[in-house]
Amino acid sequence: MRRLTSQSKLHSGELLERGRSLHGRFVYRRIALRNLERVRAILPPSAVLYPGHGDSGNRNLLDAQASYVKSYRNAVRELSEGRAKLSNAAQSELSRRMESLVVGGKLSFMIGLSANAVAAELADG
Repeated sequence: MRRLTSQSKLHSGELLERGRSLHGRFVYRRIALRNLERVRAILPPSAVLYPGHGDSGNRNLLDAQASYVKSYRNAVRELSEGRAKLSNAAQSELSRRMESLVVGGKLSFMIGLSANAVAAELADG
C-alpha cells in the first residue's frame, strides 16, 4: 500500500464521523476496523482528515473512531450473550451505553440498526 505525501488531505466520507453516532450496515463490522487501520497506515502524521460530518482533524480522529467501534462491538458481544440477535432490552441498553460515549451526539436512533448484524458476526466467530 502506498503512503500518502506529507501534504495529504483525506475526505473520508462515512468512514469517519465526529460527534455523531455512526450509521450504516457495515460501520461497526470487523471490516470497518480493518479499513480504519489501512487508512491510518498510509496517512502521514501531518495529514488533515475531513470526516463525513463534523470538523476536520488529524489522525487522532481515526483512533477515536476505532475506539468507538471497538466499544460498540464489545457492548454487543456482552449484551448478545453469544446469540446472533439482541433482545429489545439489550438494544435499549446498547443505545444507552453508546449515547454516553458521544455526549450530545446526533443520530442516536441509528445505534441499534447494525446491532444484529454485528451480533451475528460475533456469534459466527
